Amino acid sequence: MESIDYLWKDRKRFLGMPLSFTRYRLSEDRLFCETGFLNVKSDEVLLYRVRDLRLTMSLGQRIFGVGTVLWPWIAVSALGGNLWQTVGLAAIYGLSALTRELMEAHYMGEKIGLNALENLISMYVGMQLFGLLGLFFGPMGYLLVKETGKGGKEH
Repeated sequence: MESIDYLWKDRKRFLGMPLSFTRYRLSEDRLFCETGFLNVKSDEVLLYRVRDLRLTMSLGQRIFGVGTVLWPWIAVSALGGNLWQTVGLAAIYGLSALTRELMEAHYMGEKIGLNALENLISMYVGMQLFGLLGLFFGPMGYLLVKETGKGGKEH
């Protein structure tokens, strides 16, 4: 049996102390996890093409976003006569808002089978036609029209 060179080894810790019976080891191409004391369970994950992404936002971050800090800062710098700072902060806010809207549309559309542009356009048209409920019914209506137009054919 060949010896494995581990890049990292550690135990699951509680308050900084290794009190549990869970051990993690990482090699160049695998992640090993052993759990248990008497009955041992060993998991091995191949790291070939592993892509694990996570975005965590608190409720406050989701409700208030970047604008809570930037809008008052923009107002203060505008009232203070600092034109370049005002323009820079407004540009940062605009880019972050645009990025957020595009990413949300991308992830929402991905779940229902639309690309980001189709999702944004259908949400906009739905809102123009039906108001606030159009944000939800616009993409569903577009998806219905899109699937009906296929006529049961797979493209």
